[in-house]
Amino acid sequence: MHKGTVDGEVIKVKLFDKEIAVLEEVFRGWKSVLPPEVASHLFGIAKNMSRETLVSAAKRYPNPGREWGFHPYEPFCRTMVGNLVKQMTKITVSGEEHFKNAAQQLVDGSISQIVLLPNHRSYADGNIMTLLADEILESFGEISKELTLIVGPKVFSNPFKACAAMQFNSIKVAQSTTVATKEVSFNLREVANAARIAQEIIRDKIRLLLVFPEGSRSRDRQLKRFLPGVYRMISSHKNTLIIPIGIVGGNILLPIKQSRLEYAEASISFGKPVLMHELQKEHGERSKIAIMDALGKKVAALLPENERGVYR
Repeated sequence: MHKGTVDGEVIKVKLFDKEIAVLEEVFRGWKSVLPPEVASHLFGIAKNMSRETLVSAAKRYPNPGREWGFHPYEPFCRTMVGNLVKQMTKITVSGEEHFKNAAQQLVDGSISQIVLLPNHRSYADGNIMTLLADEILESFGEISKELTLIVGPKVFSNPFKACAAMQFNSIKVAQSTTVATKEVSFNLREVANAARIAQEIIRDKIRLLLVFPEGSRSRDRQLKRFLPGVYRMISSHKNTLIIPIGIVGGNILLPIKQSRLEYAEASISFGKPVLMHELQKEHGERSKIAIMDALGKKVAALLPENERGVYR
């Protein structure tokens, strides 16, 4: 049994010192952005983790998300970040039966894919949704562990974000200049290549997908117009079931332009699902703008009226 120290905190883990050194960077980063009592709680959880779990995280942590495409979740991060969200966020959920019913249809084989389609205000939105998936779908075995998020390069840009992003499976895509900040924008060829890789993975391997259709976080709490390009990512199966979701409060837990987390209350509303082929029948398979706008209105209906933005 070896001991690692993180700014005075003693962490007893079955690791060689050189192996724990990488994770100490994670702990130091967390201690700087979390209330002391939450940081202490997380350190306590880490002390009881298996050597296998910690070694796995230590090996992946230095270079997460380097390539375009699929990146599996890391058990260490799923446990730690899930507990962080539990400690700091009081979550109210409505309409969860829509999610459970969809999961049952996936198990029965009557649908081939579920797409969760929420609004987006904070990097914490994905972490909140991952925790909820684990809790709501607990009786469905490992299905919640299949949850895969479409993410941009910035989620891997610093130690805290990187570990938070490894709470869930992700597909890293490039962002075009229309939605990306200067430091992570890419040329059209690279954007197209990353999109092609993502579409193939979604079509062939993903059964439970979460996409933020605005393409980036809303900085004024107003719902932005859904990107037509998202249609390609959610339309690879005609019997895909799409669940609109309204998230309120993620931006309180982790405000934009702030690294320190705050205690928050959040509400998550699952709306009535709709099959992709029904949308295609109503609007036409080639009418991606009309289909995305129809979905935008469904998400808007789950938000406060004064926060519905372009879909008010």
